[in-house]
Amino acid sequence: RKTVWIDAQDGALLGWREEVRFTAGTVVAVVDDRYPMAGTTTAPMSGVSLGNTTSSLSGTFSTPGSPPEALGWGPDGTWVNVESADSFGQASFTDTLTEGGIVTAQAGASAGNTEVRRTLAQTQVHVSTMVARAKSLEIDPGFGWANQQVRANVNDDSTTCNAWYDGQSINFVRQGGGCNNTARVADVVYHEYGHGFHAWSIVQGQGEFDPALSEGLSDYLTVTITGDHGMGRNFVQ
Repeated sequence: RKTVWIDAQDGALLGWREEVRFTAGTVVAVVDDRYPMAGTTTAPMSGVSLGNTTSSLSGTFSTPGSPPEALGWGPDGTWVNVESADSFGQASFTDTLTEGGIVTAQAGASAGNTEVRRTLAQTQVHVSTMVARAKSLEIDPGFGWANQQVRANVNDDSTTCNAWYDGQSINFVRQGGGCNNTARVADVVYHEYGHGFHAWSIVQGQGEFDPALSEGLSDYLTVTITGDHGMGRNFVQ
C-alpha cells in the first residue's frame, strides 16, 4: 500500500512511500526461576502464534499494524504443544504491544493462587522444553525429535511427586504429597525431555532403549544445562 507522487506536467514518477506499518516486539513468559520458591523471572516464548505472526526462537516478532496493538496467544508453539489437564484448561494470554515493546504471558491480575500455579506450569514447560531442545541440538544437530512438535501434558492429578516420558509425550503432575508441581521445576522438564533425546538417538537395528542408561543420560543432560550437580532442587517442597 503506497502513496505515490507524480509530476503534474508529464505524469513521471517522482517517488513513493510505503504506508504499511509493522510493529516489532518480543514475547516473554513469567516462569519460576528454575524452581518454585526461587522467585520468578521472564524468558522468551519461541514459535508462538500472535495473530498473523509467529515469534522467533528468541521471542521476537513483527506484526502489521500501528501501535498500540492488542495481541492474544497461548502456551503452544511450533515445537511444543502444551495441554493442561486441570479444570482451568489451557491458559490464554493478552497484552498490548507498543513499538519495540514486550508482551508478557502470565496469569491475570485477578487470578487466584491456584490459577497462578497452574499457569506457571504451562509457561514453565514451554520455556524449559525449548531450553532442552536447544541443548540437544547443540549436542546433535541432526536430532530428529527437534523437528517434531513435542506434546507436554501438565497439571495431571492422577498421582503426585512424578513426571514421565511415555514414548511420545512428556508428562507432569500437580503439586501434592509434599512435592511441587513437577512442570514448574525446570530440571524435571529437562530430564523428561532427555528421555526423548535418548530414544530418538537410538540407531534402529543397532541399539534399544535401556531404562537405566536413559535415566543417567537424562540426568547428565540436565546438569549440562544448569551447571549444577544438585539436580531437581525444590522437587520436594
